[in-house]
Amino acid sequence: MARPVAFLLSGLMAFAYVIVHSPQGFCPVLNHGEAAMLYCFFFLYIAAAGPGSLSIDAWVERGHEPAPAESR
Repeated sequence: MARPVAFLLSGLMAFAYVIVHSPQGFCPVLNHGEAAMLYCFFFLYIAAAGPGSLSIDAWVERGHEPAPAESR
């Protein structure tokens, strides 16, 4: 489930860069679009490589159980 979501988020960040930052110039350093480009390529990497060992599914498979919610 992480791959399709990461792909959509990558597209969203690319769209945000084009709409908000690129009218001020194409270079991310000059138009303050570094974060949008960083997130775009990070999410694209997750979409291509998968979530790996940092995912919640891998964490549960290693034997960790989610903590029960405490009621007050």
